[in-house]
Amino acid sequence: MIIYDCKVNHLDAPLGYQLGTPVFSWKVKEAAGTKQTVARLAVRCGSGTVADTGWAPLDSLGTPLELPLAPRTRY
Repeated sequence: MIIYDCKVNHLDAPLGYQLGTPVFSWKVKEAAGTKQTVARLAVRCGSGTVADTGWAPLDSLGTPLELPLAPRTRY
């Protein structure tokens, strides 16, 4: 499975934007099945994980994640 075209609020590299609630999207190719049933979304900052959905039925077209974003921070 190859995950590609990952975006946040329809942006490839959303550095320097005030996003509010970020919405994550992605595309998958060369997967064993024909339909995505579950996915896991983990957001890291530095050496720690700040948000993790666990394995859940997420929508690859747009999954909002309640995440308090700090200014001048790369996630």
